[in-house]
Amino acid sequence: MAMYLPEWEIEESIARDPNLIRIPHRLEDLELVERQRYLKKIGGYVDLLFKSHKRYVIVEVKSNRLDMRNSETLTQIGKYRNALSEEMRVRVEDIVCVLASPVGFSNEIKKLCRTKRVIPKKLDEASIVKVISANNHAASLLRSATSKYRKILERRGIATNSGQLMVGEIERRRQVFQEIKSIRTFLRRSIHDSFAKRKIAELFQQISARAPIQSHEVGSGRQGKLANSYDMWFWMFYSVMDRRANAATFVKAKEALEAQGIFLPQRIVKEIEANGERATIDKITEILKKAGFPLLHERGVGETAFPKSIVDAAKFMRRYEYDFDKLYSHHLRVSHGDLQLAVRSLWNDLRKSIYGVGPRIASQFIRGMVLKGPWKLPLNENKFLEKCRFNLRFAGKTRLALIEDEETYHEDLGEFADEYLEGNRGIISHVLWYLRKKYCDKNPDCKECELSGYCVRACALALEKANKEFFDMVENR
Repeated sequence: MAMYLPEWEIEESIARDPNLIRIPHRLEDLELVERQRYLKKIGGYVDLLFKSHKRYVIVEVKSNRLDMRNSETLTQIGKYRNALSEEMRVRVEDIVCVLASPVGFSNEIKKLCRTKRVIPKKLDEASIVKVISANNHAASLLRSATSKYRKILERRGIATNSGQLMVGEIERRRQVFQEIKSIRTFLRRSIHDSFAKRKIAELFQQISARAPIQSHEVGSGRQGKLANSYDMWFWMFYSVMDRRANAATFVKAKEALEAQGIFLPQRIVKEIEANGERATIDKITEILKKAGFPLLHERGVGETAFPKSIVDAAKFMRRYEYDFDKLYSHHLRVSHGDLQLAVRSLWNDLRKSIYGVGPRIASQFIRGMVLKGPWKLPLNENKFLEKCRFNLRFAGKTRLALIEDEETYHEDLGEFADEYLEGNRGIISHVLWYLRKKYCDKNPDCKECELSGYCVRACALALEKANKEFFDMVENR
């Protein structure tokens, strides 16, 4: 009686050792492209996708014996072939379909496979078990050698899955090097696959949902929700000053103005009405100077650059009766309910109305009001995908490997957002900023970073340390 092997174990074994489905002169030199390849057109997943020279190979894995009761499986494989052909722009003739099972097929199914141009492959059960056993043995060795670094590696499935090709007994140092090389190959090959990107996108959404948007709240445990008009005004106050300045001092500036009764926009406008705009700007300047706030000097306005931005922001909110809902509703109305037009209208209004607010600050303010506030607007334009040296570094090949290079930053991350985040580029900017502030600033904390399992640098460092323990352990056996 055949041993029951779950489909996920069979799939994993084939992924690790493609020779399990090798058919001489038909399927040779198979290279794994992707596991669980998602096909958008039909909303289904291909179990395994390989490449053999110029051909692609779809593998559908089943754990049971297939007869005519399972004939719909062959119809589904045909749909996979057509969808993959369209998505990857390859000829249907260049896509080979394999139906794999360790139990086998009825004669009727074999005939139907020939009609449907599907190769039925009866897997060798003993070979599958051998791959599973060898992998479990190697995984056990690696786990014992990576106790300190397991948290990082397990996030990527390395410590538990132990790489892609770990087979056989490890008896000599040369073999150990081969095992470590296979893990590095696993990292390089899988960092860009759709399964990995889906997991990264899920983590991005989770992190963004609970991460604050203001620097001083990072590490505080607060989520940075903009729950009321006071929070929203401080976010505007924070944003209009967030240029060539230390954001940690913005709270100090707020407290200094609150102590003098001139922080809220209503109070600032009241001061303007009583003493004039110039006097109000000068008053705010003096309050900030006395509080030790580092003022920004800009041509034409001197040291009043920040105070002028604050005053302009207060005057801006007066137009909407100091109500952020009315600001939002106004732009929805003038855009006739078109959310995309409303975003652009708001963005242009902020830039035109408030001194010092350029494209980055306007995008930052709107992004925060959507991610942490009440506004329901699409963040699917590249203006919300901030491009700075830090984001380039963290999205680049040495970290999350989501971009090819600086020139393709918007293109690569835009595709990632469209494919996995419903177009939301704002989440990407938010999370890249938060990773730098929370985990990867002066003293990297890879062990606590949830994305470390998908970070090339974090995994490389963990592997480097784990390798030494691994070598020592094998040599002392």
